[in-house]
Amino acid sequence: MAARADVGVFGGSGFYEFLDPDPYVLTKEFAFFSNTVPDTGVDRRLRRDLFHLVYQRTAGPQAAETMFGHAWSRDLFHWVVDTAAFVVDTTRWNSAHVWAPSLVDYQGKVYMFYAGVDPTGDQSIGYASTSLLDTTDTVWDPARVQVWTARDTRWAVVDPPLYGSQTQFRDPFVIPDPDSTGRLLMFYVAHDSVDALLGRGGLSVGVARSEPGTVGSDHGLAHVRQELFQFGRAEMLHRLRALEKPGVTHAEDLADHACATTWSINTLTLSIAFSRTTAILSMDTA
Repeated sequence: MAARADVGVFGGSGFYEFLDPDPYVLTKEFAFFSNTVPDTGVDRRLRRDLFHLVYQRTAGPQAAETMFGHAWSRDLFHWVVDTAAFVVDTTRWNSAHVWAPSLVDYQGKVYMFYAGVDPTGDQSIGYASTSLLDTTDTVWDPARVQVWTARDTRWAVVDPPLYGSQTQFRDPFVIPDPDSTGRLLMFYVAHDSVDALLGRGGLSVGVARSEPGTVGSDHGLAHVRQELFQFGRAEMLHRLRALEKPGVTHAEDLADHACATTWSINTLTLSIAFSRTTAILSMDTA
């Protein structure tokens, strides 16, 4: 039974933070999303705006990392949380852990991409979908579709010995492709074959693109795929041990200063790469 709790946000000078209602549980990777849903009040013809946080619960009683919490709010200050909104199931690729949700609206449905871990510890990326991301009445479609694995790329290592033969392939971040209507871009991290050959650990960021109209098909992204590029190798970013959890934001106003192959790294080890229409951010874990 999902636990539902009313929570607030806590802040200081110029910032606020959201905390899980269980003081022993930490919030980890998360997805932020907004939409308009039917009003559940007296006049059901009306609609209301909602903000959503779907986040990975970890530490304490949730150290096994088997569920996502789902919090929603109308004003970003007062939140209601379903602490067990999405949990592992018997689908093998996500039966041990679920990590790093990413939400995208695509052709009338909401798709939640995330990393799943199987019983052997191997990681891969897939999605669940729903016709309406609402509150506790959100109903996820039964199928959990695995769409992107290390074997699908030309550079990610399958069963790397440096990681106990457990495939490192996670942290999807999915957005509509700004250069191609009907396609999605997926940013993710994996262990690079170049690093593996050199006997060193570390993760790099890769990007894949869906074909138009395939995300909701029987095969999802796996139907027809085009891997765009991979970047973040250690020789390019020698000060970084690993890149994790890439995030992408629209940056059309930066197009005049864009370069797809140049990285800027500041003293806080926050890395930013600019393409023609997006800025890609990833965090060093060193």
